[in-house]
Amino acid sequence: MSIIPISLDQLLMLVGELSDRPGNDTARDRFRQFLATSVTSLGTVRDYVNVCLTRSDTQYNRALQDLINHTGRLMGFEVEFGRYAGTPGEIGHDGLWLADDFAIVVEVKTTDAYSIKTSTLLGYMNALIDAGKIASADKALGLYVFGRPDAGLEQLEGSIAYGGHAHRLRIATADDILSLAELVQEDLLTRNEALALLRPTGVRVSTVVGVLNRIVGALSQDSNVIPGDDSGELAQADPVPQQAETSSGTTETAEDRLYLLTPVANEPDRPAEEIIRTLLGRGFYVFGERTPGRKRLKPGDMLAFYETGKGVVATAEVASTPERKRVPGFKESERFPWAFKVKNVNYFFDDPVAIDANLRARLNKFKNRNPQSPWSWFVQGTAIVDAHDFALLTGGRYPVQDDA
Repeated sequence: MSIIPISLDQLLMLVGELSDRPGNDTARDRFRQFLATSVTSLGTVRDYVNVCLTRSDTQYNRALQDLINHTGRLMGFEVEFGRYAGTPGEIGHDGLWLADDFAIVVEVKTTDAYSIKTSTLLGYMNALIDAGKIASADKALGLYVFGRPDAGLEQLEGSIAYGGHAHRLRIATADDILSLAELVQEDLLTRNEALALLRPTGVRVSTVVGVLNRIVGALSQDSNVIPGDDSGELAQADPVPQQAETSSGTTETAEDRLYLLTPVANEPDRPAEEIIRTLLGRGFYVFGERTPGRKRLKPGDMLAFYETGKGVVATAEVASTPERKRVPGFKESERFPWAFKVKNVNYFFDDPVAIDANLRARLNKFKNRNPQSPWSWFVQGTAIVDAHDFALLTGGRYPVQDDA
């Protein structure tokens, strides 16, 4: 049974080419109206955004812009959708979000932060003030939202900070905005609290949103998590006592073997794929102090790697217990000090397993949950899953066993 009533590909095919053509029954209006009436769950919005981030054509870039604005609407902001392309005589902002007397002027970018000039967004803000849509400069915030952060993001951050605009401009990722909206939709934050989180000192909101999501993740995991226990030990759903042979020739039960789904996000200077390939190519992976399952990890356990916004892209078998050590060429050893060996690595970046609503409906981890409801808690941190879910999440791909 289909969980999402219509896929984004089907929806865009039905509404037609998104453009700024005026009229009451244009493709743009039909798309935005469908979002308003039929896409009210952030889980579905995240699925649609993830599709946009795997495409590179204009249609999906414009859909991403509308989806980010729709996310603002679901957070409780009064949203004015902007133009897809600039034109003389029109203010070219991507979106305007209003909360009482405060305004957020949104600029949505798939990637390519190198080409951005802060003067453009600041110009939109000033024009909106002149037009009477924003009360004053101190009642406005310019917000860049990036789908796929790249190395140019640090350059943009520097332009904001060193240009003296840190009090007026902010940077977020699409994942940041979706995660913040999910907290609002789950009644863990109010709209005004979300607004306050978008306005702290500093340029990026990622750190604050990440902390909040770790809290939500802990609350949303199975009820068998022991509070304050950093081992993250969870009772496996419906364990099936079956034998599994490790590459060393020893056998363990499915209950003994640990199955982990661990997320990797793009960094401004390195994409997630490069991070995964670099570490696994050196025969290692790393965990933080409080990564769930770290204290239980042992040879023969299985890892699946989730690339944020894309899907499950690789698997590996654990080949040693974690120990404090630096992995050559890895810059984040202080954040992730526990390293362990891996083997039998299997990459499938070109054919990732998307964690969409149809798949979520089949996972034990989502038993008694609506698969269309917010689901970022599942991929915000490393999650312990059972053998059934691991097989689904990896599309049945397991590391090839050694002959030794």
